[in-house]
Amino acid sequence: MSTDPFDARPHPSRPSRRDFFSSMADGLHGAALALLLGGDLRAASIVQPRVYDLKPKQPHFPGRAKSVIQLFMTGGPSQVDLFNPKPMLQKFAGQATSRDLASEIRAVREAGGLLPSPFKFTRHGQSGIEISELLPHLARQADDLAVIRSMFTTHISHNFALYIMHTGRMLAGRPTLRSWIVYGLG
Repeated sequence: MSTDPFDARPHPSRPSRRDFFSSMADGLHGAALALLLGGDLRAASIVQPRVYDLKPKQPHFPGRAKSVIQLFMTGGPSQVDLFNPKPMLQKFAGQATSRDLASEIRAVREAGGLLPSPFKFTRHGQSGIEISELLPHLARQADDLAVIRSMFTTHISHNFALYIMHTGRMLAGRPTLRSWIVYGLG
């Protein structure tokens, strides 16, 4: 038995280090919430009508962007066919998926095999963004585009994946990317 108080191994009478920090973070969140709500709770004891200031306010920093256009095409073509070439899909075309994935999801078992995009991708502009042959006119504007390819989710459901993509959280009711853009642009 180790006598090190910071030993990471679980002990029957005390939580693991991960459990300790997890519960400590919950406690800190609870304390922060109590601090933030404390003024509201004290103000609620004095019966006064609340006044909400909804007038536009100056942004923290002057904005340089005049507008932002976000293309969210639910039901549109796949990103794999438009902006996100997958060379490994080409390499493993037609092969069955991994057993781990196929055992969890029935639709994957029934799909048959991996299917790469049938469309050709080429690099465009000084930025070298790879864009499908399906978008020849947009490809000429490649240096004016911001293509984000680093977003992913571990959830297979499209609905929850959409929440994660737009808000960063799996639950509805959080501010979306567009909300933050509007806030940032003032």
